[in-house]
Amino acid sequence: MRLGTLINVIAILIGAGLGVALGHRLPEKISRTLTDALGLVVLVIGGLNLVALSDAAFVAAVSSAGTLLVVLAALVLGSIVGSLIGIEQRLSQFGTWLQLKVSKGGDKDKFIEGFVNASLLFTIGPMAVLGALQDGLGQGFDVLA
Repeated sequence: MRLGTLINVIAILIGAGLGVALGHRLPEKISRTLTDALGLVVLVIGGLNLVALSDAAFVAAVSSAGTLLVVLAALVLGSIVGSLIGIEQRLSQFGTWLQLKVSKGGDKDKFIEGFVNASLLFTIGPMAVLGALQDGLGQGFDVLA
């Protein structure tokens, strides 16, 4: 296993463990603020990754006019394929099943929503896919770490 992937797995497990252990103890206002702050961090990282669209090799491969079209096409195709295979519904069903197996009660909708969001973010999010590819190709793990 590559170092970046290992760091990513450990960080996810630590974050999930902290969320399970401490999440219900935080006041709602702090929980919302933390969620908003993490969302902003993801937006900033995404914005910084947009700089890669001006990379000379990428522009040479698709032309300067085609860089945003490649991103748009990827988003459209990914949305269509995800809808056709029902990925969100399947994750929700799996989350419901998992919640029934491990939870002793509590807010079922919140658990399922959290599970689906975390699954989508950590398994099919662009940073997870690109970071794993970058690490696997031996180009470093800065996206994952």
